Amino acid sequence: MIDRFKEELRSWPRLRKGLLAGIFAFVLFTITGFLILPLIVKWALMKNLSEALHRQVTESINKGAVPLLGCTPVAGPGYYYPASLLDQVKPGMPAYEEELFGPVAVVIRAEDEADALRLANDSRFGLGGAVCTRDAAKGETFARAMQCGQAFVNGLVKSDPRLPFGGIKASGYGRELGLQGIREFVNAKVVWLR
Repeated sequence: MIDRFKEELRSWPRLRKGLLAGIFAFVLFTITGFLILPLIVKWALMKNLSEALHRQVTESINKGAVPLLGCTPVAGPGYYYPASLLDQVKPGMPAYEEELFGPVAVVIRAEDEADALRLANDSRFGLGGAVCTRDAAKGETFARAMQCGQAFVNGLVKSDPRLPFGGIKASGYGRELGLQGIREFVNAKVVWLR
């Protein structure tokens, strides 16, 4: 099954062009950047992010990860990084241990469902997770056991203004959006009388 998944990813034309790279990772700054940042700061941050991402990819490859797609910076203006796919990612590699802020997907093999849950929870981060399955009940059980702020079954992790959004572990504290998010901005007041 993993080989079929990898082949589908590799042959997906729009992925190869990088148009759907956002499916695989959060990108801190886009080409347009934030209007409040001076242009020079934006480009410095973009360069640092691109270089950091490539360092993570290169170190992972040097430790045994197998590049299947991309994994090499694109020459030219700007700091575009191609949609990339790393196979055979294992503990001790940056692609396993760290957040990758760019279009890099990783393949981590699990022996069975219990091992897949162990791998999913073997992270100091916990923003969001997703599980894909034909058995919705089994997917819900798995999602509830994932150590993350939001877990999606047969869908991509995304924010929705109606739902609380935020992580656990090193991925943050508190929530934004939804009722819980609104309460984060409310000052509670206690008046005590004797």
